[in-house]
Amino acid sequence: MADVAIKRAVSLPGAAVRERLRTLDDSAVVTAFLGGEERAFQELVERYQTRLLNFVFRTIGDREKAEDLVQEVFIRVHRHLHRFDRSKKFSTWIYTIASNLAKNELRNRSRNPLVLFQTIKKNWQDEERPLQFEDSNSRPDDMYRNPWSDSRSTTSRCSSFASSRASRTKRSPRSRRAISVRSSLG
Repeated sequence: MADVAIKRAVSLPGAAVRERLRTLDDSAVVTAFLGGEERAFQELVERYQTRLLNFVFRTIGDREKAEDLVQEVFIRVHRHLHRFDRSKKFSTWIYTIASNLAKNELRNRSRNPLVLFQTIKKNWQDEERPLQFEDSNSRPDDMYRNPWSDSRSTTSRCSSFASSRASRTKRSPRSRRAISVRSSLG
């Protein structure tokens, strides 16, 4: 019985502090955190986490990435809370951080588009048929190849080498030498 009374006495000040923090406005909670009260930051997280998650999710459209960005928002808030101008609204400051991170995510996403590759089967059902490109020789990764290198596949190069070799035997010796020199130069 004495152990229960001691536990309640120990947890009561923490509970009283949390209740006091819940009644304060954002600026006073920030002041309490800057004054050394670690539980004040938890109060800010509880106040804004769900709202920021919904805000960022509506902006970028990806729930998991939105959760990561909201976590990054709180990391930045914790790191830079000493710079917050307490004469301004805290909500405006934290939403500005969240908005900037969401815009950066959209900007980075447009620079690095996600390309999914699937193996193509011969007998696809209509509803599960993947995208097909009009030009079957053009692949999405061709645009990233070195423009000075030969972008054809090895089998394509081998077959074109065999056909050019066969056509060279029908040519005159002089033109065969010219083609041989040209092909050896690259």
